[in-house]
Amino acid sequence: MLLGGTGFSRRKTLTTLIGVNFCRIVVRSGGAIPSRSAPRSRAPAVKITQLPEWSSSLESTAAHTQSLKKLLTAVYALQALSFLFPVTFIVGVVLDYVKRGEATDAWLASHFRWQIRTFWFTVLWSLLGGLTAGFGVGLLILFATAVWLIYRIAKGWLNLSDGKAV
Repeated sequence: MLLGGTGFSRRKTLTTLIGVNFCRIVVRSGGAIPSRSAPRSRAPAVKITQLPEWSSSLESTAAHTQSLKKLLTAVYALQALSFLFPVTFIVGVVLDYVKRGEATDAWLASHFRWQIRTFWFTVLWSLLGGLTAGFGVGLLILFATAVWLIYRIAKGWLNLSDGKAV
């Protein structure tokens, strides 16, 4: 990632991204910038220095993003487990409500919103299906709700693992 420096100065400054750590590479040339056809008389001196003001904030942001991504993965797992243990669905939505304010990235916020909406629409359709189960149409509603829930969990989890918004 080229952030600074011009091709005409005696001192060029490049900032590159190496993993999560940012480094500043300073290249000093011995004289005028040689043309592409002229051979270089000596190799430029290279000095690498850390940029703590950037790296510390970026590392903490990256760690926070990883933390939220792990939490969202756990909530998708809790939603999937809700077919066997329904209480895990409630635990998952409580975690979403508690942590959704910490999402600074739009794509992470979209996953919190996706999981919360999945919970409430599943509750709504399950209640409707349960109330109309005696008429036969309720079983269809409950089946459609289960299929829809599987779709929402799968789509959300796959987009999360790809780092995409839902």
